[in-house]
Amino acid sequence: MLPKIAAALVFVTDEDVGRKHFLDAANMNRKGYIVYIWQVQINEQADQAGAMMIRSQQEFDCRFRQSRVMWLISYADKDGVGAPLQSSAVQHPQWVPVTSGSVTEKLLDQACGMIMR
Repeated sequence: MLPKIAAALVFVTDEDVGRKHFLDAANMNRKGYIVYIWQVQINEQADQAGAMMIRSQQEFDCRFRQSRVMWLISYADKDGVGAPLQSSAVQHPQWVPVTSGSVTEKLLDQACGMIMR
């Protein structure tokens, strides 16, 4: 089952451990080489905190190929309509270089490719 916002979600990749990753194309914008976007992770099984869905507000630097997470919201259900388990800003977000072959690299490539045309 996909979240209620599924119409705006763009599938990016899935992992062997049962996580699917999407970008929320309806809430994407950019300033210069920086892309601001919400990423959605849907878990096949609840993680250690009980989350089945995690939304994260991320920034991707398309020029220098780095990313940082600004906000995290986790939900106990896969559609994200119930009360969040947690919702908080990341304290002191840091730019992290993207690792070749990683999920983050796939997200960055998709986001930058969609908006930098």
